[in-house]
Amino acid sequence: MPDFTLLRAAVSVLVPRQPPPAHPVHLERDGLRVDPDRVAAYARVCGAHEVDPLPILYPHVLAFGLTMRVMSRRDFPFPAPGLIHVHDVVTQHHPIGITDSLDLRVTAGEPRPHHRGRVVDVHTEVSVDGQPVWSQRSSYLRRDTRTRGTAAPRSTDDDLSAWPEIDRWPAAADIGRRYASVSGDRNPIHLSALTARPFGFRRAIAHGMWTTARALSSLQPEQPSATTVAVDFMAPVTLPTTLILAATPARDRFVVRSLNGRIHVSGSLRAHDDAGRHDAPSI
Repeated sequence: MPDFTLLRAAVSVLVPRQPPPAHPVHLERDGLRVDPDRVAAYARVCGAHEVDPLPILYPHVLAFGLTMRVMSRRDFPFPAPGLIHVHDVVTQHHPIGITDSLDLRVTAGEPRPHHRGRVVDVHTEVSVDGQPVWSQRSSYLRRDTRTRGTAAPRSTDDDLSAWPEIDRWPAAADIGRRYASVSGDRNPIHLSALTARPFGFRRAIAHGMWTTARALSSLQPEQPSATTVAVDFMAPVTLPTTLILAATPARDRFVVRSLNGRIHVSGSLRAHDDAGRHDAPSI
């Protein structure tokens, strides 16, 4: 992401919010071509095994600049700084080839209640030759102390400690900077302890989308042609650390946790044919 995009997001804190327009805010970019060298660099950082077709989360990187432009607008419900990425659903209807010409569309949704404040969804769609091939719904939380007495939804999860370990890997102190270099997401909380401290973190924290991408590289060395990935970001990953991936025997549900048992990401996977498109429920 160019630095001026990050600056625009920071300045959005100072700009008064405007009422949302009658129609959802959206931005588009057509005819985007992928740089193979950048995909290869992303694959190295995230442990991906393939670059063609694209790693399943790579379109998130391609759309990141558009996403930040949408979130920096005066008619976006909240200022971008301070928003917390709490949930994400990615559906790939068809693998994206590295030579495909991509059309991107990013749309902001309406705010809705959450037990910790309010949440706004940002929707991304990628099309090839007019056909949708990939979509994402990213949910961002704006905390509100007035909701502290509101109960969180009850979890129906099984005993996560019983799930077998699939893999473990080091999350180095510089992984935030390395992922920033291939994704454009240069949020200061990910870069160093010095830049993270003003935001309340003792040390830098890993990008949630890096943690998810690294987990998927172990869960799906060969990605299915059509699949849905849904994740909840439960707690920040403070760097450096060691992360453990555990999953059900079917590998349809997984968690990423620390050595002390703290869960950072809880997710699910569903492979499906294009006729059975699936989307995870809202948080």
